[in-house]
Amino acid sequence: MLPSLAGKCTEFLERNLDASNVFHVLPEAQKYEEKDLVDHCWEVIDKQANEAVKSDGFVTIEKSVLEELVQRDSLDVREVELFKAVDCWATKECEKQGLAAEGSVKRRILGEQVVKAIRFPVMKEKEFADVVLDCDVLTKKESFDLMKYFNSVLNIPVGFSTVKRCASRQRLRRFGSKFKGWHYGSTYGNCDSLILMLSKSIELHSVCLFGSENNDYEVTVKIIDPNGVALATKTGTFTSEIIQDEAGDYHGFDIVFKPAIVLEANIRYCVEAVINGLPSWYGKDCPLTMEHSGVTFHFYKRPGRGTLRTTNDRGQISEFEFTLN
Repeated sequence: MLPSLAGKCTEFLERNLDASNVFHVLPEAQKYEEKDLVDHCWEVIDKQANEAVKSDGFVTIEKSVLEELVQRDSLDVREVELFKAVDCWATKECEKQGLAAEGSVKRRILGEQVVKAIRFPVMKEKEFADVVLDCDVLTKKESFDLMKYFNSVLNIPVGFSTVKRCASRQRLRRFGSKFKGWHYGSTYGNCDSLILMLSKSIELHSVCLFGSENNDYEVTVKIIDPNGVALATKTGTFTSEIIQDEAGDYHGFDIVFKPAIVLEANIRYCVEAVINGLPSWYGKDCPLTMEHSGVTFHFYKRPGRGTLRTTNDRGQISEFEFTLN
């Protein structure tokens, strides 16, 4: 009867939605068919899943919401943490129904749709052994098969997905100041490299390089470990496009790694780019350390390189796209 009041209430909820309250708001938004609010709830859940599944509201959701949640590819959460939350939900449901919170009972309450949607194969073996086995939700055969998979005895664990959830990717932008006039060729050299060390393990999805308007660049990019071993090599011709940046748009292109490269914490990796093409943009005044999404990036100049090429505070290699490992 008061649509304007309903609209104001919806706007208020959208403004104040976060991981702590999203599972209280979502059922009401679904009940009153507020599609925009429902969509916003799922966006918050995707981006803040790790915190949302630990909130008080999570254990109160209906089974239908739980089923929808665990099937989402876009959750930004470690699989073992999602399983812990699902197991907690099942335990609470057992308490409501006056049932013993035993593995077989929790399995029945969760249902096959929920259990089969948990991506056990993407967990680390120690996480699986420490957390999942003790909960006794899986059958003996499922547990044995998964342990065989972790130890390379089985190639595929039947019944469970081996695909990691595509958590929201983050982009670290190194430079606040960008200019034109970075040259390549025999006079200037065409190898740009940077040493990178991280405070937490990540999966590196792409590296962005500078270019210039509508020009093509022949590029070879390598990610090299401390032993000199190339973890990944990407070679090709790339066309420069406009890269949107709050600090000012520029021209560049992404070098995408498929599959993503796992970079471990506290190890120095070299990002090496051999570039041939017309003069490009470049960046200046990169801090020696930068923090993004809870990860601290440390940048170092590659030893033995001259002053004309990329260093820890100027030159090429403008952005890193990553997710937490």
